[in-house]
Amino acid sequence: MTNGNKEMLDTILGLICDCKPVDSRKLYEAVDYLYRLMVDYLMELSRQVDQDYTDSDPELLEADIIAALESVLPKKSLLYWMDLQGEEKGTQMEELADVVIGIRVFNKCMKRGGEQFTLPYEKFEIQSEELRNKAQEVIKFVDARVENCILGIRNHVEEFGVGHMFITRLRDELTYFMQAVVYLRSLDVFIVDRLKAVTDVSEHCAQCIDRICGTIGNRTCIPAELVYPELRKIGIYQKRTLEEYNLLRAHSEAAVPLLALSTKPQFILSPMGRRRLEIKAKNFLFLPRGAAVDNPLASMYTALLFVLVCFWTVSFSCQFAEHVYITLNPQNSNESVLSH
Repeated sequence: MTNGNKEMLDTILGLICDCKPVDSRKLYEAVDYLYRLMVDYLMELSRQVDQDYTDSDPELLEADIIAALESVLPKKSLLYWMDLQGEEKGTQMEELADVVIGIRVFNKCMKRGGEQFTLPYEKFEIQSEELRNKAQEVIKFVDARVENCILGIRNHVEEFGVGHMFITRLRDELTYFMQAVVYLRSLDVFIVDRLKAVTDVSEHCAQCIDRICGTIGNRTCIPAELVYPELRKIGIYQKRTLEEYNLLRAHSEAAVPLLALSTKPQFILSPMGRRRLEIKAKNFLFLPRGAAVDNPLASMYTALLFVLVCFWTVSFSCQFAEHVYITLNPQNSNESVLSH
């Protein structure tokens, strides 16, 4: 839920809490005003739950909400409800909103309406699958680039030397892509973890619906206290799923530059005229759960790269030193100087 949406809900809720008849002769006008505020509050909350549905047919949504509200708190009962203290009204209004959401979800699951109503879980499932497919595709690409860089260094480091421009370029690319793959895998793990959490919430919601169906059975009328607690749980689960969906949308937008940087590294010219990779920590800070460049996996990859380069350097230096020693001391070798 964004700050703007929360502020709007808080504003309407404040008006509901402060609503009291100033003149007893205008009591019914105050009831109408309060009822309109309650519907507006539920409408605004529904816009956050399913933006597509509200945009397609707001009148149908309003009728759906009013029907659910009347089944929980009829308009005529507001004459007494309006006399509650402001804090108590605010608490009950929030609970009432959860119940109304639960009723709408229950009706949709039982195919009693709301065919155009898309649940937050359904949206989360679709968008998480799309984002993970993109991340997996880029991970495969980056893994291939890492393998190519390692292969290039391994095949040419002895020929060109560690300080050669070609080897330096490959080493920089290898470091860059290793950083990228760490954060891409972090994003992939984040998607999997959040999807599991949302799936668990959806299963709890389904259990609530099953319990309501078992309670109702074939009866046409049952006491409200038997089903309202379960309906409220369903509403709370939907709001939790909505928060996860909004978080996923934020990460999807933040992942756009990450995916772009992972496939197309940015190069700069060094003072010596060499094309070097610009590897900056800030390029990888738009990641889930505040991941930073000092990620332990990134440090591990960097350490591994350092060890590999040192090994190649020492190996090449030893071979070169042995070659020079044999050249200067041919008597210590079984071969002649010309053979070298």
